[in-house]
Amino acid sequence: MRLGAHGLIWTNSFTTESLYIIGKLKNLGGEVIDIPFGEDKPLFDVQKTKNTLSMFGMEANIAGNITSARDITSSDKAVREAGLRYLESCIKICVQIGAKNLIGPLHAELRKSLILSDEEKKRRWGNCVDSLQRVSKFAEQEGVTMCIEPLNRFESYFLTTVRDGIGLVNDVNSKNVKLLLDTFHMNIEEKDICSAIRNAGEKIGHFHACENDRGIPGSGHIDWNEVASCLKDTGYDGQVVIESYNPGIPALAQRACIFRRFAPDQDTFVRDGLSFLKNLFKK
Repeated sequence: MRLGAHGLIWTNSFTTESLYIIGKLKNLGGEVIDIPFGEDKPLFDVQKTKNTLSMFGMEANIAGNITSARDITSSDKAVREAGLRYLESCIKICVQIGAKNLIGPLHAELRKSLILSDEEKKRRWGNCVDSLQRVSKFAEQEGVTMCIEPLNRFESYFLTTVRDGIGLVNDVNSKNVKLLLDTFHMNIEEKDICSAIRNAGEKIGHFHACENDRGIPGSGHIDWNEVASCLKDTGYDGQVVIESYNPGIPALAQRACIFRRFAPDQDTFVRDGLSFLKNLFKK
């Protein structure tokens, strides 16, 4: 396993001024960084980012998301097309910085609450599948894997369980579309986290190791020994990344509903979390 952390642990928007995080994370014991990218164009210098990753020998992923203006489930074709352009731009940035994965909830608008009729859900599902099939062709061409993340019910109305995620990946039917599993979301939505991991099996393309309260892995009630065992059972040997958020940034803390600190500082959070995960996966 190659371990790392998400850029949102330190910053809300990843810019050229954020590139110091890459070296910091390396020094804290990380090998992988998830770089948040929610804008229409990058706020970071792409070439400098590639050079910095290379200098520290770090792997990276681009972490995207879907907004109302680019919701690929929308009945508005123009909105769906905007979503496709955004996802394609994410893939291009992956290629430019040498990232192999585009990750995140790449399926529907975040934090939108909708009660759908069966007919409406089927229509939105079809729009999502069609859009992902189209963009996956570009991903295949560029050698980028899209790892789609089911979220908990408070962050998504559309894709909340691993079972539904498996169904979406099956319907898209592309070798370059897989799943991102996150223990924080699974802790809320799954009856059995281990069974969910095993069921996803070879469809797992990326993994977020997050405590039940978004705190330091190992500090809460997630059964980490079971998680590690089940993940190994699937044959997964890829990236395992800690995702949390910086409570010192008001806009980010409010969006993630994190109102207290889990460590004296964010560096300690990551150092302790990575140390725990290294010991976990050595067992």
